[in-house]
Amino acid sequence: GNTLDYLIEMEHLDFKRAIEYLLNEKPTITTAKPLQDKQIIIPQRNINDKRVIAYLVKTRMLSQNVIIPLIMQRRIYESIESHNCVFTGIDEHNNIKYVMQRSSLPNCNLKFDSMGSDKKYSFSVKGQTDIVCVFESPIDLLSYRTIYQGTSRIQSHMLSLGGVSSIALDAYIERNPQIKNIVFCLDNDT
Repeated sequence: GNTLDYLIEMEHLDFKRAIEYLLNEKPTITTAKPLQDKQIIIPQRNINDKRVIAYLVKTRMLSQNVIIPLIMQRRIYESIESHNCVFTGIDEHNNIKYVMQRSSLPNCNLKFDSMGSDKKYSFSVKGQTDIVCVFESPIDLLSYRTIYQGTSRIQSHMLSLGGVSSIALDAYIERNPQIKNIVFCLDNDT
């Protein structure tokens, strides 16, 4: 299928709402939790996370020691319908404010933010230093944590921008005024 088919079949949007979403217009959807004037779509969690664990560990070569604690915290999980890998961003009260989904199929590059996601709360891991390491995607962040597990480098705050926008970084620094240093761990994209 295509993106339109995906939104209709997997996200359960009718044709009109799927087109509105693709055109970046505000669709009228009633879902989980309110977010300003939008509703965030939070995919239901699968009974287990086996497919996502297999994808992250076997395909992406991430350490189980890195991903299992985040799965237990519901920061990463497998969606029930599409079996996508779901990365959540939370606010100060552990409410999900951001959802990024990525296909768990090895040869599929499908990735998107769920409707209503607030980039100000992009996927992140709280740290214990005055440093924030900034990544484009959750997978990049988890790869860094895998490479440097067991070292002091993973004590830093870590933030996925969910792309290359500065919205997440600006908001994260505002919520964490103790941060004095930013380390950009970005790809060589323009």
